[in-house]
Amino acid sequence: MQMAVQGQSFYAASGDAGAYDAQSPSGTPVLTVDDPAGQPYVTGVGGTRLNLGSGQSYGSEVVWNSNGGASGGGVSSIWTLPSWQASVANVASKLMRNVPDVALNADPNTGFAIYTSGQWQVIAGTSAAAPLWAGFTALVNQKRKENGLQALGFANPTIYSMGNDVSYGTHFHDVNVGNNNYYTAELGYDNATGWGSFQGSNLLAALSQGAQTVTLSSLAASVAWGSTVNLSGAAAASSGLPVSYTVGPSETCTISGTILLGQYPGNCVIHAIQSGSSRYAPATASATIQVVKPSYPGVNKSLKVTVRTPGGKVTSSPYGIACGDEGAYCLQSFTRNTVVTLTATPGTENRFLGWSGACSGKALTCRFKITSNRVVTARFK
Repeated sequence: MQMAVQGQSFYAASGDAGAYDAQSPSGTPVLTVDDPAGQPYVTGVGGTRLNLGSGQSYGSEVVWNSNGGASGGGVSSIWTLPSWQASVANVASKLMRNVPDVALNADPNTGFAIYTSGQWQVIAGTSAAAPLWAGFTALVNQKRKENGLQALGFANPTIYSMGNDVSYGTHFHDVNVGNNNYYTAELGYDNATGWGSFQGSNLLAALSQGAQTVTLSSLAASVAWGSTVNLSGAAAASSGLPVSYTVGPSETCTISGTILLGQYPGNCVIHAIQSGSSRYAPATASATIQVVKPSYPGVNKSLKVTVRTPGGKVTSSPYGIACGDEGAYCLQSFTRNTVVTLTATPGTENRFLGWSGACSGKALTCRFKITSNRVVTARFK
């Protein structure tokens, strides 16, 4: 615990004898886990066997279980379930500490060539996998220091948080084939290889990025239908990096650059996004504004539109009328002497029959001046 409090990361081999890592006095194999890998402030490292892909590239990994050795793993009989394991679905025990937490290549058949005492030797086992995880963490801490961050410290809360995240497969090689003589590999966490091995560059980047926040402020409560709002400067990231915007739904509002257009009355959700960098993780903030019916200045005169027979829609320019199919705005007041253009849009299997009232004829558009209260009827078939 003291090492964890001091910000140190501690890795330990989960053992090379599989799930049965001890014997009873009578010589019967006993399910157990190794110490200190089973301690709650230690990251236990299990073992895998590498399978090559094409061109000697990385292919996949399975649970190490060959040459008389296997990945250690199981359930502690001493330490209770840590909080960071409580939400993991595949743990063998919901009461006691589960081991291992992660894994790495440990099979002697795919081990590490070491030149020592004048000859080459193959080093393997979880006692090789654990220091490799420690070395990887040293690289993480080097990058974190470059980014102005403190050392990673006790890794398990972060590892398990990332394991439970949708991006798990981006950061870890999931090992879901094989067993350690008792526990079978599964999708996600298992008691044979934990969360699996690291995807080096991806996990390094994720662990060395600092947190940032995005703040949305100075937003108007509403925007008039057909009007625009410039969102420039409305959001800022604590990192100082630039922020971009998306809005929706598109029926209600759209955006070009930082200019938001109110398309139709309703809720418009604004997302301010900072996509992240080598130093900072992505961050998002959201807010909702209302797109409302426009209110025109001066002396107003009303325009009422009626659509006869479903099968089309009438819209106006300036904005205010959207009447008929999927449109419930049939009455709007405009400034007197405003020139209004009405457009009739028939449905895909309908046709426009014509106008009556302040408009006449069968053209799809009708243009007139609002000098008094007006009524227009559009007929579709």
